[in-house]
Amino acid sequence: MSTSSPPDLWLFNEVNDLARHTGWLHAPILGYATYGLGVFAVLLMGGWWFARRRSPRRVAAAVWAGAATLAAVGLNQLLVAYFHEARPYTDLPGAFVLAHRTSDFSFPSDHAVMAGAAAAGLWLVSRKLGAVATAAALALAFSRV
Repeated sequence: MSTSSPPDLWLFNEVNDLARHTGWLHAPILGYATYGLGVFAVLLMGGWWFARRRSPRRVAAAVWAGAATLAAVGLNQLLVAYFHEARPYTDLPGAFVLAHRTSDFSFPSDHAVMAGAAAAGLWLVSRKLGAVATAAALALAFSRV
C-alpha cells in the first residue's frame, strides 16, 4: 500500500482501527480470511448441483463460472506483477496485523478477485446463489484487509 495515496490510507486506517476495537471478531474473521476460499468451492459446486436439475444453459453457466474463476486468478497474477503494491504492514509498521505476514504483493488481492469472479459467474446460474456469493465475496474481501 502506498502511503502517498490518501484515500487508500484513510480507508485502511479506518478498517485497521475497527479491528483494534473488535477483539471478539478476531477469531471468526481470521478463520474466514484463512479458509473462506472453501466457501466458494462449495458455492460453485452448489451452483452446478442446482443447475443440473434446471437447464443445459444453467449447467454451462455453472461450469463456466468455475473456469472463469480460475482464469481470473491466473490473469490477476499479471496485474499483481504490474502493480507491485506492498502489503500495508510493510509500509505502515504500526498497523494491526491479525494474520501471519507474507512477503508477496497485495494488490489486486487474489482472494478478492477469485471471490468476485465466482460471485459474478454464479449470478448467471441463480439470482439467489449469486446474491449469497456476492455477500460472501464482500465479507472475504473485508476480512483480508
